[in-house]
Amino acid sequence: MTENDIDLQAVDNEKLELSNIVSEYEIEETVGLNISNNRIEVEEAGAFLTIKTESINKAERYFSFRNLWYEGKKNTYIAIMDESRSKSFEVKSSLDSAYADVHNFLCNLGFAEKHGDFYKDIFSELGIYTYDSMEILSQPV
Repeated sequence: MTENDIDLQAVDNEKLELSNIVSEYEIEETVGLNISNNRIEVEEAGAFLTIKTESINKAERYFSFRNLWYEGKKNTYIAIMDESRSKSFEVKSSLDSAYADVHNFLCNLGFAEKHGDFYKDIFSELGIYTYDSMEILSQPV
């Protein structure tokens, strides 16, 4: 161990606090898809939904899907965009040879002095997407 290393064994875990803020949101617009009852039916490649939420200062923000299932012929990407950044993640089709039965996704949108109040979620492939929850999480810094 060098003098610049942190001894994680010496960190008092009782004093560590990480607080997540779950933001309320509304779906403002959909193009090329239908959404209801935690089910998204994407009818055209590049379909998207626009989400309105609250802005937040000095925080790391995440977009979460819990128990997301995708029924489609090939793998898909979901891109999450705001006015200054775009992040995406791959959701594998159960037909893919590399399918790994992963269904919880957390997309890190990064730290910002001020996160905006809208996001666009873009779906690259046609198919049915079902999920238990979709959340916007923020962790103040």
